[in-house]
Amino acid sequence: MTNGKVMFDISIWINYIKGVNEVRTELLKDKIFSSYNNFICPPIVQEILQGVSDARKFTHLKSIIDDIKRIEANPYEMSVLAAQMYFHLRKKGITIRKPNDCLIATYAINSNITLVHNDKGYDELAKECPFKIFYNCSFI
Repeated sequence: MTNGKVMFDISIWINYIKGVNEVRTELLKDKIFSSYNNFICPPIVQEILQGVSDARKFTHLKSIIDDIKRIEANPYEMSVLAAQMYFHLRKKGITIRKPNDCLIATYAINSNITLVHNDKGYDELAKECPFKIFYNCSFI
């Protein structure tokens, strides 16, 4: 079970922005408006905002993001830890498609936060790295 702290990957934010209704997107909506234990890290902020196509939507999403708790961590240390994760996985013969997933996973691991996602890459990471992800409507 989780401590209740969650972070939503860009894969969930994209569905939210597109208006896709599914379990994880609904959970994001609930957490946005309660923001009690919803967290965000810099790489996810960047991914959300860089994908926006117009200034009005950018401003709107930024105002939502501004109300979410930020993970406070040294970005240099997080980058080194993520690179170590990537390196060790590669040495085991595991190729991570998106290196940014290692960085996001590192923020989740070091903050003891459950990652909610729709990205198979995190499922692969979770087999080798100690972080909690959201599965089938429950927290693991």
